[in-house]
Amino acid sequence: MKLYKWQWVLVAGVALALYGCGDDSDSAKTPPVNNAPDITAPATTQALTAASDTATQAAAAAKIQAKAVAAAAAKAKADAKKTAAQAKAKAQAAADKAAAQAKAQAQAAADAAKAKAQALMAKAQPLLNQATAYIKANKLDLADTALLKIESMNGLPVSFLSKVKDARSLIDAKRKADQAKDVGSTLKGLLGK
Repeated sequence: MKLYKWQWVLVAGVALALYGCGDDSDSAKTPPVNNAPDITAPATTQALTAASDTATQAAAAAKIQAKAVAAAAAKAKADAKKTAAQAKAKAQAAADKAAAQAKAQAQAAADAAKAKAQALMAKAQPLLNQATAYIKANKLDLADTALLKIESMNGLPVSFLSKVKDARSLIDAKRKADQAKDVGSTLKGLLGK
């Protein structure tokens, strides 16, 4: 059996029809490979490569700058914290110094007051002793003069002033007793007894 040319065409057509219409599915086939030569101009390729490189460099520079900004912010935060700690320390030192000065001044004032009181007592105690001796010797005018000197002194302790008050009361009582004796003597002399 010899096939003629037209018969081969018919067999090939039937085979193609059967092969292409076998399963009625529209499944995707492997896309055809483009074997066409690249017609992009070399200048365009270079421009695209340069743009890509520039974008990569810009992204890298932005990343470096972002790290630098973050580092600067961290340093500023650390510096602010350090400055705050230094300010707190200085304020505490100033407060401590002021407190120490105030304490020293108060102590100096207390010491001065104590010294003044001791100096006054050094003058007043002998006068009180003298006044007491005059009262015992019944020299009331001299005792009164000594007590007046003591009473003119300011800043004597209250406990000491109570002794002065007792001495003054004793002088007043002795004077009244002496006046009563004088009245009694006068009456005796008038009555003749």
